[in-house]
Amino acid sequence: MSVLLVLIGLAVFCVGVFAGLRGHLGWARLPNRRRAGGAALVGLALFLAGGALAKPVQPVTLTSSPAPVARASTRSPLPKATADQAAAAKAKATADQAAAAKATADQAAAAKATADQAAAAKAAADQAAGATAKATADQAAAAKATADQAAAAKATADQAAAAKAAADQAAAAKAAADQAAAAKAAADQAAAAKAVAPAPAPAAPAAQVFANCTDLHVVYPHGVGRPGAVDHVGGSTRPVTTFFVSEELYNANSFSDRDGDGIACEKR
Repeated sequence: MSVLLVLIGLAVFCVGVFAGLRGHLGWARLPNRRRAGGAALVGLALFLAGGALAKPVQPVTLTSSPAPVARASTRSPLPKATADQAAAAKAKATADQAAAAKATADQAAAAKATADQAAAAKAAADQAAGATAKATADQAAAAKATADQAAAAKATADQAAAAKAAADQAAAAKAAADQAAAAKAAADQAAAAKAVAPAPAPAAPAAQVFANCTDLHVVYPHGVGRPGAVDHVGGSTRPVTTFFVSEELYNANSFSDRDGDGIACEKR
């Protein structure tokens, strides 16, 4: 049994030393130098334990043989005190070897426990670092999504502002076109009024005042107006141009000019 422990311890020690020199040994399941050192310590402990369990070899002392006698010589036994001392020394040596082997095994176990704790701490640190990196990546992704949303909202607002500006420009252009058309229509009306001479009407002996348009139309069917007056009409309605022209008569009945175009009671 002791020889087997010695051989196993020596083999494990050699494998641990080789793995420590190389850095790792896959088939022996020693991924790093810490595990290799632990294996070497365990092999050394087994080696020492096997050596402690081995029976010590008693030294052989050569003594000169006595001269032959007629009767066979007998060997005198060791004294009892000497045998007890030898047994005690042997037991103490065995106990010391066992204690040394146990101390070595305890040291190897402590080293292995320390290596396992370091590996667990490293795994925990790696896990924490991975979690921190993942949280950082998630925060970066959330910030990017927020920035993308803000950029999309800004692009939408810019498009809406551009569309509103275009609509405002179109409305301004339409208003300018409407004003130009109205000015052209007024100019056309003025030209038409100027081209068409008002129809002659009976001369009024004096500036007569009429109470209302009904009374005025009895004498002046198309109304009365000052010289150069133009009938205010809207759209495609043709202006009245056949009113009677008289500054004095218009001034006397100007209260009947509701639209203030210089023609009182204009009528077709």
